[in-house]
This record gives sequence, C-alpha cells and structure tokens, in this order.
Amino acid sequence: MKTSKIVVTGMGIVVPKAKNTKEFSEMLQNGTCGLSIVEEIGPEGESIVGGIIEDEYMSIDGKNYKRYPKFSRIAIASAEEAVEMAKVNKAFPKRTTVVAFTSTGGIKDVGYCQDLVSTKELRRYPIHATALGNNHSIATGVASHFGIQHQAFTINDSCNAAMDALFMAKMLLESNQTDMVVLTGAETPISEVMVYSFNKTRNVLYNQSVDEAGKPFSSTSKGFVMSEGAGTLILEREEDALKRDADIQGSIKRVALSFDSVSILQSDQTGEVLYRAMDEACGEDVPDFINSQALGLTENDTIEQRNYHKKFDGTVPITTIKGHVGQALGAVGMIQTISSIISMKEGFIPPTIRTDKVGYEELPIVSETRYQDVSSVLITCHGFGGNNGCVYLEK
Repeated sequence: MKTSKIVVTGMGIVVPKAKNTKEFSEMLQNGTCGLSIVEEIGPEGESIVGGIIEDEYMSIDGKNYKRYPKFSRIAIASAEEAVEMAKVNKAFPKRTTVVAFTSTGGIKDVGYCQDLVSTKELRRYPIHATALGNNHSIATGVASHFGIQHQAFTINDSCNAAMDALFMAKMLLESNQTDMVVLTGAETPISEVMVYSFNKTRNVLYNQSVDEAGKPFSSTSKGFVMSEGAGTLILEREEDALKRDADIQGSIKRVALSFDSVSILQSDQTGEVLYRAMDEACGEDVPDFINSQALGLTENDTIEQRNYHKKFDGTVPITTIKGHVGQALGAVGMIQTISSIISMKEGFIPPTIRTDKVGYEELPIVSETRYQDVSSVLITCHGFGGNNGCVYLEK
C-alpha cells in the first residue's frame, strides 16, 4: 500500500526579535542576530548571552493567558499564525491531534515556586502552580485554545524533542490515526537553574559579548547561547490538503532517528550514531543544502564536520542559523525546519553568521545569503543524552 505524502500547510514562529515567519525570513536573509546580554543571572551577578522573546503574550486572540506559563503562551502565539496560514479558519477536522514538544518546559516557573516555598511566602504562591510546572501545558494550552478534542500529546526530552515529535506526527498521519496534526512546541529555559547547570559544564560562560559566545563552526567558540523560541507546523496528508484547497508549503519526505546509548551524561563523540540517522534521512537523495545543528560547541560542530565529509563530496552547501537565534533547546529542530521551509518557498540559503570558520575552513559554509532555487534541505539535530534526528524536506 502506497504511503501518503505528508505535507506542511501552515507554519508559525516566535523567536528573539521575530514574531512571525515574515520577520524571521527577513532576519535570516539579512543575517540579523537576535541575541542580547542577559544581566544579573549568575551567582555573583554575572551576565550571559541569550535569546529573549520580549513580548509576554499575556493576551492572544482576545483571550487572557496571564496564568499560563510563558512557554505555553508563545506556543499558542506561533500556532495562531500556523492555523491562519493553513486556512483552517479554526474549523478543524474532527480527528485533529496536537503533538507538542519541549525539553525544559516550566523549569523557570518551578524555580520561582520553589523559592516561595523555601522562604515560606505561601501567600504569594500561585494557585495555578500545577499548570506552570506541567510540561504538558504546551499541548493542553494549544488544544484548549482552539477547542481540539481528538488527541493531545507532549514529547518531553532533549534538544531533539521537535524531531522526535515530528516523527510521531508523521506516523500518526501515515497510519490514519488522525487527519491533521498541530505540531507545536516551545522553550523558555533561561533561568538560574539552567544557567548554573550549563556553566558548571563550561557550556554556557559568563560575561561574554554577543560576538564571543556560541560562534558556530569556530574552534575559538566558548560555549553555546541558550535561547527562547516557539514554532508550529500544520501537517496533513497531501490528498486531504488538496481537497480543501490548502496551500502546500513543503513536504516531510523522511524523518530518521537514532540514539547514542552511551549515558545520561554523555553523547557519542564519534558521531557515527548521528550519521546513521543522517544517512537514512537522505536515502539516495542529495539536498540543495544542509541546515546544520552546529551551535558553537566543539564536540557537536566537529561531528557535523566529520559526518559531512563522510556523506558529501564538498559541493553541498552547509549552514546553521544558531548565530541568528541561538539554541532554543527542545524547540530548535522546529525552528530549523521552519527556516528550511522558508528557504524553499523564497529561494535562498541563509548565511552562517557570527563565525570566523577557524578549524572549519574546508567546509562549504555559506557566509552570505545565497539566492537560488531550493527544492530540498537536510536538517540535522542532536540532543543532550544521545537523541539524534534528521529530516529531509522537499518542496
């Protein structure tokens, strides 16, 4: 039996300094950096470089979401744009599923509540604390916002969470368990708990300038840049999308996953397990460019370099958008996917910004926006603890 093609009919995004796909496209094409200095976040008042979404989205489509956690609010905001683009008019198919994803979810709000418990300030303890700390508040928030009642799931793992969720969404559609998926997720990880944790392992450093921190494809980079972000795709079977005259933004040809199986503390430093997912996602196809997971950590970026040479002959361009928006942990794979769909729609490869390429000179890294027809993109993604995901997109 022939498997239905899974297509994207809508997308929406909220990242630092871009609140929709139009602004995000302009950021990518112009090589704009959305990162800034986050003050007074270290134990002695140190700063970090981070990506902050300034709009709090307390009200969306006339509804008050003051008591929702920020990660749920920005997911709803991105879903609003995706649903509008998909021309659903909020009349969803009866069998519509929300598949959500995150890594840290409500960790910032849990820390706030714990501080109130520790200081016995229970009068200030929020009545909605349970929802604030529940990572499933992404799926339930989006589903309740649109009145979706069929199914709601949340994938809660590492920086590969969006790829794992995309794999699940594609399977649900291909196996006819649902007729539409609202694939959505978000991260708001910048908190003392996360900053202290990553600083302890020297992955996030204090008191750096924006130019210094998280330089992708550079051996001079010291650490990565943690960021907020949210993104949503509307996924359908191609025949269903065509029946309702929806505009197809792109298609999900293959999603391939692998797991390093090393430890909860380490990843496979050879890159061989990630390579298996990369090779499976490509099959016999060669992409027009690679949207890489490179984020400024030597281990990750070196693996990308090694796997590139193993798979490609040097003619396939490679780029990363982490210089623009940082690493939004579990949402980053979705942000990469949306940027890749924009590239196919508008005909350009975004540049890798904020890098000197030291140690990666032989890679065909795109340094300036390259305008050309883009029919396919390979996306690579990796998460702490060993989850790997690669996606092959086509027009």
